[in-house]
Amino acid sequence: MKFIREHVESFSTLFRGNPNCYGVHVPAKEVIDGVKAQGESYTKTQPITQEHYLKHLHGNLSIGVSPLDDNGNIRFGAIDIDVYPLDPKKYLMILKRAGLPLMLFRTKSGGIHLYVFFSQDTSAIKAIPLLQSIRQLLSLPRDTEVFPKQKRLIGKKAGNWINLPYFDADKTARYAYDQDGNALSLEAAIDVSMASRITLGELEALVKALPLAQAPPCLQSLYMAGGADEHQRNIFLFNCATYLKARFGKDFGENLHILNEHMNEPLEYSELDTTMIASHNKQDYSYQCTNAILIDFCDKDLCRSRKFGKGSGEISDLTFGQLTQVQSAEPYYIWMINEQEMMFYSETDLMNQNKFRELCLRMLHKVPDRLTDKAWGQKLNRALENIAIEEVDELDDLSVDSLWVNKVGEFLSRQRAMRPSQVEQGLIWFDDRDNRLHFKGAKLLEFLEGCGLFRTFTATKHRKLIKKLGAVQSRIKYYDTKKMARTWSLNLTKAQSEGFLLDVHNDKQPIEGQEFEPLSFMGDEKF
Repeated sequence: MKFIREHVESFSTLFRGNPNCYGVHVPAKEVIDGVKAQGESYTKTQPITQEHYLKHLHGNLSIGVSPLDDNGNIRFGAIDIDVYPLDPKKYLMILKRAGLPLMLFRTKSGGIHLYVFFSQDTSAIKAIPLLQSIRQLLSLPRDTEVFPKQKRLIGKKAGNWINLPYFDADKTARYAYDQDGNALSLEAAIDVSMASRITLGELEALVKALPLAQAPPCLQSLYMAGGADEHQRNIFLFNCATYLKARFGKDFGENLHILNEHMNEPLEYSELDTTMIASHNKQDYSYQCTNAILIDFCDKDLCRSRKFGKGSGEISDLTFGQLTQVQSAEPYYIWMINEQEMMFYSETDLMNQNKFRELCLRMLHKVPDRLTDKAWGQKLNRALENIAIEEVDELDDLSVDSLWVNKVGEFLSRQRAMRPSQVEQGLIWFDDRDNRLHFKGAKLLEFLEGCGLFRTFTATKHRKLIKKLGAVQSRIKYYDTKKMARTWSLNLTKAQSEGFLLDVHNDKQPIEGQEFEPLSFMGDEKF
């Protein structure tokens, strides 16, 4: 085959790199397909010319080029795919599905060099992350070689070079593939490659516009490969539902149906409704990152950089189940988190993400990543849309309020005072004349706090509960000190009939001069 100057010029334009050096590969006599080709390789530190490219195409000198020039720019980048057995049609299908104008070339070992050709000088620092994203998109191992390997050249170093295709072009084994996986002639490969040239900005826009570009990279890789096979499909769709719900809220189901239709083996419409969508309508899930089919495609750093990736601030690593409001004397909330009941005693606690993380530390022994305020609000609102209301007897035996009443009964059943002033010591004064028990609110509060069971109760809640028992604020006279004092008082007969106070046996006689007067205002020191 006769190579005209136009072919050489176009070939050298496509594979332009470091002008001050080039690589040389002297292949071994025998090359085994699928096995790394053996031979001698070395770097020549002298300017590369079109004559070198011409010798390469004629089969006289197998050369390689370092993509990186002295200014840190490149005109091409490459991904070296050495995954065997290797089917080029698999990667051609993904690239076609993604709409990425990259070229596949067979290597001397039977592998693939995947090239992107830039239409202008392009910063290697900006191009390398894009190439890594494409590597992930193709589900290639993290140690897959990406060229250029360096972001800039230091001193007179040449940089790593890559062997060029179309060595001995007339009978080459290093050819480009067409869309059907067939070999292209040199002339056809040059024409297609020149037409595929792109700017960095255009390539960035294409990558950002890919389906699931904001999702975990494992899901995007699986989707670009056509989804998952029948045995892995449900795991893939379940995790896609988690992503779509975080992104689209209530509209996630419709989007999941659209995604499902683009899979090689879609799930039946009704089955998708009754499985993935029904489950996610009930609660918010986290990604199942430990599942084997997702682990194989995992890239934690890239995932965290995605808007709806794991640990991004938009997706929690917990499962959020049913939220229930218990309508006791002062309503509180029970939220099922990772199948554990978490109690929130006020709306403030429920909205406070730090309070939530404290409960996770206590009950789940983990501190979840903090979500953005917007994401936390959305998660709370979704739970509130399906909130369950539990009507309970405020003094139900199983309620926390009932436990509070029992503890108050214990306090009122403690040792009786022999004189009124002993209420200051936490004792209970019983007035035989009006059948009332007198006590200091501060001492009751001290007793309750000592139980360690009601730390979330506010003074307002304590006051509300004690008034519900029928207690009122009163005033008695300490006959021994002749001083008037404020107390709380409760009718003994009512307390016993309510069942929270044991019988009181008190055989002391009324004390002359004792005075009692109910008060109509609040004023005890801590209530």
